[in-house]
Amino acid sequence: MALYNYTGADERVSPLAFTFAYAPKSSPTDLANGYKKHLEWHIEINDPILWYGWFVVEGDRLDHFIDGAFDITGTEFDSRPDPAGDAKDATANFSPTATPLYRHVNRLREDLSTSRFLEDRNPSPLMQVVYYHVRPGKQVVFESALDEIAEAARTANLPYAIYESLTGTAGTVYSMYVPMTGFGDFDTTAPSLESVARATLSREALLSAMTDIGAATESARSEVWQYRSDLSLIPERE
Repeated sequence: MALYNYTGADERVSPLAFTFAYAPKSSPTDLANGYKKHLEWHIEINDPILWYGWFVVEGDRLDHFIDGAFDITGTEFDSRPDPAGDAKDATANFSPTATPLYRHVNRLREDLSTSRFLEDRNPSPLMQVVYYHVRPGKQVVFESALDEIAEAARTANLPYAIYESLTGTAGTVYSMYVPMTGFGDFDTTAPSLESVARATLSREALLSAMTDIGAATESARSEVWQYRSDLSLIPERE
């Protein structure tokens, strides 16, 4: 099992993802229009933060909007430009169209991932997101299984990213983000840890990994997000 630390080869702190979820007050279209107006404020001030926007198109939270700041450290988020102005503009243009649901802080676990496609500014048209709620005291067991799966999946060139929740969730939640080109991807595989393990591990290793994941996981659920380029801000790297 790989030992994890918060810095990579370039000594930069492993990036965070600040994600926010909203339910439309009237319709997804009204929410999108309100968010576009607010996004114009970020563009006008030359916001250097990478912001993505998605709508949930499959799952229990159908039509909910997700936006998030990615490839950012906590210190960089603290020093983001004009938080007061951001809040004022959001209140005027976006808040009338959306009901806030949650705010989460997650850390990209590069040691457990095979890709960092969002941090690399390469979002996919659709994205399967699988949430694994891990039992208290079982994180080491869960991560050990993920580490073994990731090692094999890198060799097989199967892309996905793992994020670990830091705040906003009941217990620790690991989110698996899997890029998808369309629903046709489901014709060949179901994006999940089990499907990746089945495709890459020997039978003995597969049984061991899935036994550990089953013992460590309290519950799991999944949904599909549709990327909205018109509701995203991808600034050039400095």
